[in-house]
Amino acid sequence: MKLRTLFIYLILLGPSIAFSQYLEAGITGGFSQYFGDLQYGYETRENNAAFGIFARYNLKRQVAIKAQFSQATLSGNDALQRKTNSFESTRNLSFQSKLFELAVQGEWNITKFDIRDNNRTAPYLFAGLAGIYYSPQAELDGKWYDLQSMGTEGQTLEGGKKYSKLNVAFPVGVGLKISLNERFNIGFEFGMRLTMSDYLDDVSGTYPNLALLEEIDPIASQLSFRSPEILPQLAGNPVGKPRGNPNDKDSYFIGNITFSFNLAEGYDLEFDERLRKFSPNYKPKVPKMPNLKSTKRELRKEEKIRAKAKAERSGKNAKKKKK
Repeated sequence: MKLRTLFIYLILLGPSIAFSQYLEAGITGGFSQYFGDLQYGYETRENNAAFGIFARYNLKRQVAIKAQFSQATLSGNDALQRKTNSFESTRNLSFQSKLFELAVQGEWNITKFDIRDNNRTAPYLFAGLAGIYYSPQAELDGKWYDLQSMGTEGQTLEGGKKYSKLNVAFPVGVGLKISLNERFNIGFEFGMRLTMSDYLDDVSGTYPNLALLEEIDPIASQLSFRSPEILPQLAGNPVGKPRGNPNDKDSYFIGNITFSFNLAEGYDLEFDERLRKFSPNYKPKVPKMPNLKSTKRELRKEEKIRAKAKAERSGKNAKKKKK
């Protein structure tokens, strides 16, 4: 019967109970940065919000596995390139994209981490695999346009092929875990995402034949070649000229503060009252038996108090009769 009850609890609690040390669930919040054809280095003006949720499965004091879902905003702008009169500044391209990431990563604690003893703080390294979804957009005359469907590098022309909005990334980085108590944790994590895509920014190869592209979509042609917006003398058809660098894949960075909650202890099961009795270290509380000696003393004391009260009442009655 005991095993059957435990099985029911496991089904109800789902992943919160695991046959390892313990599982955490938490939230993250921080900022993101993009690196690619439109931005080679860190640019404070391109910091964007990033947030997510995660579950961490603590296998050992030095090993954990984490699953995380994140949303980040990526952006880049040639106008912010520090170089003057450079290829980037005259190219005049820009983009913004919402990116969604589902990642699984392994963590190695440099120092042992255990919330049940004094090892409550640990720096760690992590690496993993992620699936990402992104959709670059550009703004023109106050309106935002989805770039992938427009084929700004000739993907919609004969012989062209649209790139996928789904791709793979490899998260790598460092973090710090701090256990506040047996229930709550805080942490800091900084990680690069190395992707297999060169189109997070919609820029990779060469300019298409703008005359053909304009016949299909004039807006696509304008968003493909934006140099004439700042240098009208560059107007023309730069077909075949470099628009980006196809040899360098795009990447992005996410820096987070994490807050997590310890769900249940798989080894001692001490965090959940319903599961505590299934712990191998469970010791049921034995109800305290009354101390007979003290009970007798209390009864005698109570009898004396009653006798004294009775005597006082008898004395008062006797005085009333004399009167």
